[in-house]
Amino acid sequence: MRPIIRNRDKILAIAKQCPKKGGAAIYWARAWYATLEGVEVQEEDCVIGRSNESSGSLAAASSPEFKLYPNPATTAFNLAGPAVPDGENWTISMYSGIGQLMGSFNYSVDGRTDIPLLEIPTGIYWCKVSNGKVLLSVQKISIVK
Repeated sequence: MRPIIRNRDKILAIAKQCPKKGGAAIYWARAWYATLEGVEVQEEDCVIGRSNESSGSLAAASSPEFKLYPNPATTAFNLAGPAVPDGENWTISMYSGIGQLMGSFNYSVDGRTDIPLLEIPTGIYWCKVSNGKVLLSVQKISIVK
C-alpha cells in the first residue's frame, strides 16, 4: 500500500528536473519520489545533459555501468563498474534517507570497491558515485544486521 503524500505532485515536478542543472534539491526529490513509488532512479540521463521532463516519468533501473552487491548487505558490499580514467578521482558517498552523509569512500581505480558497513546501522541508503564534476550513478542499498 502506497503512503498518502500531500505533495506527491510537487515532488514529482521537482524530480523530473535534472540534478546536474538544479543541484542537490532535485537529487533528493528524485530519491524521495523513487522511494515513494518503489522505482529506482535512473541518473545517466542527467550525466549526459538530458532529463525526462517531457515524458513525465522517472525510468526504472539504475545505471547499467555500476553493480552494487549483495543487496541487501550485512557487513560489507561491493561496487563494481568501469575503471577510473587517468587523472580522475571518483568517490562513493553513502547517504541516509534524510540526507545525512554516512560515509565517503574512494572508488578503486580498477573498478571494484569493497565498502565496509560495520559502523552503519540497519536501514535503506543511497550510494552516489561522482567524479567531482558529474554524478555518475545513484543506487539504493538496504543494510540488514
